Amino acid sequence: MSCAHAPACINDQIVKTGCYCLNESAVNQYTNLFCGDHTLGVRSDSDEQLIIHLAFLQTFKLSSVSFGIPGDDTCPATVKLFANVNNLGFSDATDKPATQEVQLEPTEGSPNTVTINLQAAKWQRVESLTIFIENNHGAETTYLHSLKVFGTPVHGTNVANISSAGCC
Repeated sequence: MSCAHAPACINDQIVKTGCYCLNESAVNQYTNLFCGDHTLGVRSDSDEQLIIHLAFLQTFKLSSVSFGIPGDDTCPATVKLFANVNNLGFSDATDKPATQEVQLEPTEGSPNTVTINLQAAKWQRVESLTIFIENNHGAETTYLHSLKVFGTPVHGTNVANISSAGCC
């Protein structure tokens, strides 16, 4: 019998105190991505670039990321995903090779959800995910409606589950 679990949304496993977003609008902050209301979201502030860093409660094998995107030129275009890279700044994100890079295209209607399947070999033991939106489709700012991360836990990595039973 297999113990493997199907990938599930792990947004409830995000450690809020370990997360941040760089260049977010004061009105449309990244925490809106997880509230379930597609009318809210995150918008970049001074230009089209955004960095969203998510820390997880435990180690995961990530399988996909879903982006809720608008159907206009504020839609992210080039998105770089980084596994286990902390304190990433804009110059680092531009120069550093991504764990995976994707291109997103706006489609008619709003909101639209685009799911990116991750390359399995590169996403085996992930404790944090950093998303760098490098550019969009020509707008001054970038907008994202929602974000969902999917994966399965890597067993034995949640410190809260360690039991002292049977110890000395």
